[in-house]
Amino acid sequence: MKIQVSLHGGIRLKNKCKGNIGIILLLVLTILVIPKQVATATTKNITIEQYFELLIKAMNVTVDTTQDKPYITAAMKTGLLETENEFTYEKEMTRTECAVLTNRADIYLNGNEVTKLYENIVNLKRISDLSNIMKNYRDDVVQVFGKGIIIGYTNGKCTQDREFRGNNTITHSGAKAVIKKLVNKKKRSVMSPDGQLTRTTKLPVNAKEFDYILASFPNSFYLMKFRYERVKSNSKFVLYETYCPPVEMKNDKAYKGTVQENRQMLDKYLYYWCDIVKKNLTYRLNVNYKKINDKWVEKLCATYKNGSVSDIKRYVSDMKKNKVIIKSEIISVEPSSLYSSMGTYVRAFVKFKVTSAKNIKDKLVYGDVYFKNLEMDQWHEGYYDIEINGNTYGDGSEYRVSSDALNDYFQQYKTKILKPTFNKNGDEDFPDGYYFWK
Repeated sequence: MKIQVSLHGGIRLKNKCKGNIGIILLLVLTILVIPKQVATATTKNITIEQYFELLIKAMNVTVDTTQDKPYITAAMKTGLLETENEFTYEKEMTRTECAVLTNRADIYLNGNEVTKLYENIVNLKRISDLSNIMKNYRDDVVQVFGKGIIIGYTNGKCTQDREFRGNNTITHSGAKAVIKKLVNKKKRSVMSPDGQLTRTTKLPVNAKEFDYILASFPNSFYLMKFRYERVKSNSKFVLYETYCPPVEMKNDKAYKGTVQENRQMLDKYLYYWCDIVKKNLTYRLNVNYKKINDKWVEKLCATYKNGSVSDIKRYVSDMKKNKVIIKSEIISVEPSSLYSSMGTYVRAFVKFKVTSAKNIKDKLVYGDVYFKNLEMDQWHEGYYDIEINGNTYGDGSEYRVSSDALNDYFQQYKTKILKPTFNKNGDEDFPDGYYFWK
């Protein structure tokens, strides 16, 4: 068989098997007639122009469909764009660009409300990679973060900051999830006053003892007994006088003469106190016998209410002989954990490792310490209630660490909210009976 194509485009068939001519002709005609199917490449990520369409529709803005780019034109009129060429519309949208446009849309819908929360997010560095974001867009990122619209990614257990990942692109489904939070405030995540993500599920049994529960902190952080729950007393436990859980600290009068004055003091100094405690723990849990010097001694001593330079220098001498090297990975001092137990305490989570020591049971960390199951080159985690103190009627700026105890023995946990009760039978120390927490 031969197939010949004529100069006029016709097709001639020569086949000794004439019965096959019909089939062959049908095949050739099918090849010539069927149009090419061009595969359209699709992507799961959304472009800026596509996001404009979602935003404009969510904002219920009237669009002039006679325009060449109607949604970009609408974006200019509503303030979503500062200049016509601010963004490259065809490119895949980054998380930063999404934050900027979403925040502008939220301001259009709900107004521009500047709160203390945004200041705290920046000052307390709640976005760990904020410095990687263009300066002129950081304010928008902070705002959508604080509003609970785009909350980023956790940095791990008991961390107090989150990673935004502003240069990453965002998917269609991710963009639609952002839109839902934009138009419905009830769907937004709830941030703490200092810019941390809170949670409302799988709460500890004593959640009511705190103003809120943080997403990155496990229940064990909250379930560890307070100091007042681990002691006996021959006098009755009285709220605001002998004890005060975190949720009631705003109503206490311990620092000042009135509740209002007390709240003003907490508003002004709480984060400052936590910073002092964090510095104290950072110095103590990051030491190197090869590098430690008098400057370290002075800085550590400054974090104590009654610091002793001579005591710290004595520790330095001992730890150098023991060739101690310690480094920490996480030190988180949580403001919402502040409570009273005949003194003021704030709870901290620490994660550190001893990488060098002649004797791991010898002097390692400065202060009154006891670490259970501490091993060389193994991360050690623990919760510790750090006491802070100062002049009761001072302005709060003089508050410092008043106890250097870090003791795993005190890590006792409860399965319910404990209540004060009285044991009339007493014991050797309290023969006439005693008050305790049950």
